[in-house]
Amino acid sequence: MQKQLIIWLFMIFSATTILGQKHSWFSNQQNAPFIIQNSSTNMDFHQTFQNRFRNPSGIKNGRLKDLSDKLKLDSTFTFDFDEVSGESITTQKSYETFDENGNLIIHIDYSFDKATSQIKYGNKIIYSHNTNDHLMYESFYRWDRVLTKWEFQFRNKYEYDDQDRIMTQTSYGSNAADYELFPIAKTNIIYDEHGNIISIYSYKWINNQSSWNNYSKIEYTYNDLNQLITLIQSVWNSESNSWTNVSKSESTYNSNNQLINLVDMSWNDSVEDWENEQMSNLASDSNDNFILQELLFWDVETNSWYHFVRFEMEYDEQENLVLLAEKYWDDELKDWALDYRTEFIYDHGYSFDLLVLPVVNPLFFRHKLESITESSWNEETASWEKEKAIHYYYSPLTMTFVQADIEHHAKIFPNPVADRLTLCLSPENLPKTFELFDQQGSKVMTRYIKDDESIDFSFLEPGVYFYHLYDQNKKQSGKLVKL
Repeated sequence: MQKQLIIWLFMIFSATTILGQKHSWFSNQQNAPFIIQNSSTNMDFHQTFQNRFRNPSGIKNGRLKDLSDKLKLDSTFTFDFDEVSGESITTQKSYETFDENGNLIIHIDYSFDKATSQIKYGNKIIYSHNTNDHLMYESFYRWDRVLTKWEFQFRNKYEYDDQDRIMTQTSYGSNAADYELFPIAKTNIIYDEHGNIISIYSYKWINNQSSWNNYSKIEYTYNDLNQLITLIQSVWNSESNSWTNVSKSESTYNSNNQLINLVDMSWNDSVEDWENEQMSNLASDSNDNFILQELLFWDVETNSWYHFVRFEMEYDEQENLVLLAEKYWDDELKDWALDYRTEFIYDHGYSFDLLVLPVVNPLFFRHKLESITESSWNEETASWEKEKAIHYYYSPLTMTFVQADIEHHAKIFPNPVADRLTLCLSPENLPKTFELFDQQGSKVMTRYIKDDESIDFSFLEPGVYFYHLYDQNKKQSGKLVKL
């Protein structure tokens, strides 16, 4: 399989404008019980999808037994830039919590409430793992802003084969009255002797029949090099009691085993044949990194392909993607015109195998990704204007927030904190020293605390900080998130 096929194709299509709807890095990706939808599919998506079933528990990069030197992704902040002032406004954020083995156990999303101009709870996912660190359950919750509490939505359960690959995913809902779980959907995955997924069957639960009914299937075929060459999606027709074709994807590779062409087709019942829909032409460098993708759509009237969007990728010396330029086809100029650009900033001091990342946001890279910035081209001013940005914040995997100790000796709140942090000492406690450090280990604050005190945090940059609160007898350490 071509190196980085799963990585960059997913990222490219995540930023693609398709059928007039822009899909960017900043799209809100909602999780749902998995049933394959009746729509055209991209082969790159299913390669990424296959990777999830091969490694469902999270991305514990390098899988070293010693996790003490690793950094975990703590939080992700998304910013919009005001068109007039250019100031950034936080519109989305997420927090991740990992256990001592590097497994993701909690993911929480926050979204911007336009009515109150505040960031509020959105969705929460709780992950459960077995003793082998395999993901067993994903429980999804939505924040009810009226009842001000988390409401259970559904749960995914995973079962594995003897080679530790996901064999079955079953989704359950619950009754609002008694929260009793009931089945919704099920997916079975079948592999070949090389570990490639060759078919995925989806079923939906028919309550009045108390049985699983066919819903959809995907079939994969590979060449002798185990490269995916064909993907066919079908849905179950209950009237004819048979499978009906929906979509098909075909890929072509060059003599260097690099992917150079992807064609998506849809099934036409009237002529009982496949019809072209969209095509991607791709080019890679000598390191198998994608450097070009052109997306074309099929014109049924002229019976020919027409240009739609083009992506040009640039990499640094360590093969990290640093620039993704998006251009659209200008029919009047008969040429590509500037549209969007996405820039990536890395910390090369941490390689990919020193990072512990969730699978919630499927970004892959060779070094520690710190920020992504998206800009649009302003034709009037002939300049780039920032639109959105994502900042990623990390902390040592071994650093934990010891809430029990704090409750016994001092209360520190709120966390996350926006403007002021309050420290409440117990009456029997001695005066303490409060020290705050940024993610690089630089001390940014020192306070001598004799009694309850409110500390100004408004001047600090948003991100993750670490604190020590100590006296001559005791020391407490933890993590604080600055909004």
